[in-house]
Amino acid sequence: YQRRVHGVECMDAIFVMTSNLLQKEIADEAIKARQKMMTEMGTDSTEVVEPIGPEFKEKVVFPILRQNFKRDEFIGRINEILFFLPFTEEQLLGLVRKELVKWQENAQRRHNITLSWDPEVETLLVKAYNIRYGARSLQHEVERKIVSRLAKAHELDQIGKGSNIKLSVADGEIKLYKQAQQ
Repeated sequence: YQRRVHGVECMDAIFVMTSNLLQKEIADEAIKARQKMMTEMGTDSTEVVEPIGPEFKEKVVFPILRQNFKRDEFIGRINEILFFLPFTEEQLLGLVRKELVKWQENAQRRHNITLSWDPEVETLLVKAYNIRYGARSLQHEVERKIVSRLAKAHELDQIGKGSNIKLSVADGEIKLYKQAQQ
């Protein structure tokens, strides 16, 4: 780039702006679009459909951008808008599973503790998903409901090297069960 008296010349540059300005509106629209797609195409469809259509951009997105950025010449420089949509139920389960596996491997490697869980544990953890915080809300829930409890049990010598821990759901809560060593 070259400095000039009144600005900077940026030939062949790409500027990326991110914003949570329309987070709720986009999430609501995506959820409605997903429900409509599942109804019309069925749950087994592999067809990829853009859930945020051009009329949503014109009727919802651009008025809010104009209201907040105030200048049409600035908005006119926006070439493309990418929407980050909320996760599907399957994606959320995959994220929870990935987080559990990470801690399972960590417990095995660092403490020789075997960690296993029932599928209901994953389902319960997914309920903690907060659209505002995204995947972090799931990470925090795993840390709160499982990791911190494992650490406390380890600290109190209730579990130790070679322990086998099974996670299950009972009375709507995740329970840790120490199983006999093999």
